[in-house]
Amino acid sequence: MIKEYAVDPGLLANWERFRYLTENFGISNGRLISRYPKRWVNLVYAALEGVSQGDLSEMQRKRIEEKLMEIDKKMLVRVCGRDDSGDWLTNSEREHADRPFTAIIGYENPRGHDQVLVYEQLDKETNSLWKSQTEITVERTAEAVSAAVAPLLRISRHVIFIDPYFEPDKDKFDNLARTVGAFLKVCLVGRFESCRLDKVWFYTRSQDIPDFECKSRDRLSQVIPAGMVLKVTRCAERTGGQGFHNRYILTDRGRADKPDRGGVKFPWGLDEGKPGQKDVINLLQPIVVEELWSDYCGENPSFEMAPPFDIVGTRRIK
Repeated sequence: MIKEYAVDPGLLANWERFRYLTENFGISNGRLISRYPKRWVNLVYAALEGVSQGDLSEMQRKRIEEKLMEIDKKMLVRVCGRDDSGDWLTNSEREHADRPFTAIIGYENPRGHDQVLVYEQLDKETNSLWKSQTEITVERTAEAVSAAVAPLLRISRHVIFIDPYFEPDKDKFDNLARTVGAFLKVCLVGRFESCRLDKVWFYTRSQDIPDFECKSRDRLSQVIPAGMVLKVTRCAERTGGQGFHNRYILTDRGRADKPDRGGVKFPWGLDEGKPGQKDVINLLQPIVVEELWSDYCGENPSFEMAPPFDIVGTRRIK
């Protein structure tokens, strides 16, 4: 659901191109700009310095510089040891050969590369490389649902699971345990060292289940990666307040003072379904993510929160 694009930094030294590109990137749009090379933002500033006032007004230049301050929310860190001196497009094509981007967006495509998109020919309706999917149909298996959200989970510092049906006293809990294990595995596999996973939390509905904590640990510790801590909180609905029904994964890849959140809705649930069952999952818009984050993780949540408890993982990930 999240695609990574290499974008020629020189393209953003023009207000119309800058506005079009930045408006079409971001987690909720299913596209992120690869921070390739590491000094990509500096290359944009360098390109701006080479543009005359006749081609870019002072007001447009200031708008670009202001929005560059927030460009991190549109970007994906890529760790690369390759020498980035020389031609950006040639370097990007070589990087793509080692670790593929979804596509490379540039001024031109002199070598006729299949994955290079020329900016002037970008078309969301006809070009499959540029078309994003913010809503997809996915089989309700642990492997399929975790693969669908893996690109988002492995770039996030905080991962929040929300599902009212967390019932470790029932046999069907194994269906949820398998998906939780798969989600947490993809949180780690392929994660960049520069992006630390700080917090994993599960919010569920309050239910009268004897020995809830003990049963939860017994059923989940073996599917959680060794050393990882999953915090579990039960939420009680307030009279006249918000109901607890829908299922989500919420994420935050930013800092405490500069959050960068995303989210995915799972209408049917986070657990595995019966053979052949599918669900339609979708990326959430930023305003919805912020509302849900406030409901569950804010200073004044919409529910009565029981004290959280920890489940420490014992599963060895190969």
